Amino acid sequence: MKNPLRYQMTEYDCGPTTLVNALRFLFEREDIPPALIRTIWLHTNDTYDERGQKGCRGTSKACVRYLCEFFNDYGEHCHFPIRAEFTDKEAAEIAPGSAAIRCLETGGVVMIRCWLENCPHYVLLTGIEGDEVSLFDPYADGPVQPGVRVVSDHPAEYNRIVSVRNFEGNSLYALGPQAGREAVLLFNTETELNEDAIEYII
Repeated sequence: MKNPLRYQMTEYDCGPTTLVNALRFLFEREDIPPALIRTIWLHTNDTYDERGQKGCRGTSKACVRYLCEFFNDYGEHCHFPIRAEFTDKEAAEIAPGSAAIRCLETGGVVMIRCWLENCPHYVLLTGIEGDEVSLFDPYADGPVQPGVRVVSDHPAEYNRIVSVRNFEGNSLYALGPQAGREAVLLFNTETELNEDAIEYII
């Protein structure tokens, strides 16, 4: 059974919430190891704000990179079908032929660091059709702009449909300057499609 995706509890936990949502999307509830959930919450929200309060600047890039390594290590040694790939800078783009688009086409999900009203924010891309991407934004009642449609009837998959064009420029969910971009590609290796399957579907 798949769980509905969840919303963040605070202003700062979009990172761990989105990583947990990735597991919820990729795996059945009864198959998700508690060790993965515990590790996500143990290590995220690792930053400090200007007042010295931990977690109040969200989750660091270093933490996200570490968790990708942990997922791969856990998958290999505990025989769990998960695979993660961390990308950043120019490699973290949402464009035809990009690693992120290929991930979505093969049944994976993509966690991106984007911009939400001048604040860095993590959301989960869960599908693509034509030039529109399905995503789940964990910030409840977040802003809406042209190129973004709110969806309420797919709680286990997505709550926004966004034009691919929005990921560039200054639009809602824009990735921002290349130097600060990051994306995590996550796969269930038991359901991941191979290249031949994609060509057949097309």
